[in-house]
Amino acid sequence: MIKIENIRVEGFEEAVRGARQSWNSHDRSDSRPEYTVENGVRIYVGLGDADKALLLKLVKAGDAHAKCMRMVTVWFDLTAPIFMWKHLDTYKHMVKCSESVMHTITARDLRLEDFTHSDIRTESMIGRTIQQLNDWVRCYKTSETPEEKKLFWRCIVELLPQSYMQKATICTNYQTLRTMYHQRKGHRLEEWQQFRKWIESLPYSELITGAVADGESN
Repeated sequence: MIKIENIRVEGFEEAVRGARQSWNSHDRSDSRPEYTVENGVRIYVGLGDADKALLLKLVKAGDAHAKCMRMVTVWFDLTAPIFMWKHLDTYKHMVKCSESVMHTITARDLRLEDFTHSDIRTESMIGRTIQQLNDWVRCYKTSETPEEKKLFWRCIVELLPQSYMQKATICTNYQTLRTMYHQRKGHRLEEWQQFRKWIESLPYSELITGAVADGESN
């Protein structure tokens, strides 16, 4: 299970201007600077039919033609297990500022809700692991020498399961999300399917989810 919050999307007006630059067709633009607010989030709703058709045409032609989609910037907070972050870190054009395990893992006792678990068997194993981790957290806090603290901290990070949920603020763009969306289709991790479902909820998500062009690298 993942959690996505504090979503912000900006840059459609700039992307349209960029798309119109090649043929200097700004006179054909039919978009408007119109926004709405839903759940406290400012959402662009002014994309015109002609501009939308142009962007879809460029997207279908492939990333090299649709580089203006990098101008549509997306910010959000993602809480996900470490094993998913390993996949996310492979993508370019993504800035991530995450919680620091080094600084936060000993701040308090760990709880079952700090981890993802899909089965009673993994839940039981994680529970036993949490007990050991918390024993080491207490040893870390009561250690009297830097050497002891370093030893117990090392024990904690070495045993920490990949199912540990880590939170990060991400800045990326529609073109990168498009790559993620198509590459992770059918992925065995449920978290990726949840992430793809969230992408489908973004404004004008058809610019991301549309069919991949022949020969496109996605």
